[in-house]
Amino acid sequence: ARMQALVETLLRQARLENRQEVVLTVVDVAALFRRVSEARTVQLAEKNITLHVMPTEVNVAAEPALLEQALGNLLDNAIDFTPESGRITLSAEVDQEHVALKVLDTGSGIPDYALSRIFERFYSLP
Repeated sequence: ARMQALVETLLRQARLENRQEVVLTVVDVAALFRRVSEARTVQLAEKNITLHVMPTEVNVAAEPALLEQALGNLLDNAIDFTPESGRITLSAEVDQEHVALKVLDTGSGIPDYALSRIFERFYSLP
């Protein structure tokens, strides 16, 4: 099952990366938060993690599938590295020009030795 999930993830990523153009549309952030959190209810329950989704009425211009994949990946990492009975918070912060989607958790954070490599493709912690 894990191998199949990995293969499906790699195929989905390849399809997204091979697109010739990215089409920006209006994405309802509250609905996005709902979709990514509902897709992970089992994983959250297995670790007794509380997920708090901050209310938001923000919309962003984005490619919906890419944004959902990116946010889903961040939430997956938060679930993986948050201890049992921990807490994860999804929020959106708005300034004059940008919207920051945030995934905060009660995990130990990214180790110092890995900070310089976190944006490398396929890098994962040992």
